[in-house]
Amino acid sequence: MELTPSQRKWMEGMQVEWARVMKPFSIDDGWSDQYIKRGRAFTPIPKLAAKHLVNAKLVPSREEILAELPKGGIGAEVGTQHGYFARKLLATVQPRELHLFDLSFDGFDKAGYLQRSDVVKTHQGDSANLLARFPAGSFDWIYIDADHRYEGVKRDIAVAKRVIKEDGLLMFNDFTYWSPLEAFDYGVAHAVCELCLDDDWEIVLFALEPWMYCDVALRRCRKA
Repeated sequence: MELTPSQRKWMEGMQVEWARVMKPFSIDDGWSDQYIKRGRAFTPIPKLAAKHLVNAKLVPSREEILAELPKGGIGAEVGTQHGYFARKLLATVQPRELHLFDLSFDGFDKAGYLQRSDVVKTHQGDSANLLARFPAGSFDWIYIDADHRYEGVKRDIAVAKRVIKEDGLLMFNDFTYWSPLEAFDYGVAHAVCELCLDDDWEIVLFALEPWMYCDVALRRCRKA
């Protein structure tokens, strides 16, 4: 929807007011002040074409996506934190190899949800740099839940689309542009939609979440 100048001014004012209201709930004290001073407006998510959604299926939770993943393959979770969802990936999908990427595994080790093994392999450091060390087409699926800032998601996508198999799935946690629990803007939705438009990928699964931290799964559009 194209906004008139008066509509855009009204919307920007409302967004500044929203930042003021949400300031007490923000985990970053400097964030709301910056929004209030600059009057920053949220950038609309890029509009997808019908071909990017024609095969999309709506499911009630991200756990439902796991049933669509091929068993016995090689998968990765980028951003595993305590390993809670990685445990579900291992139990449901039963991969031959599960590669976990994170800046630190202190929380992972303390939680004890998973143990390193010949199947569960951990990689500590910057996810984009570490993924880039794998040959092209290494993974059957990759679940991305790391840096949610736009620039961070774009970096992970740039590498992930090279190391995923031609028919593999890329999954993204928190497909949204605003985190209500953190009062912080996310870049996941923008980066994912740009992947569809710029590189001809399609959304095949969309998983709902009570706070709208939704998940999406994508694959390359199939050639006619």
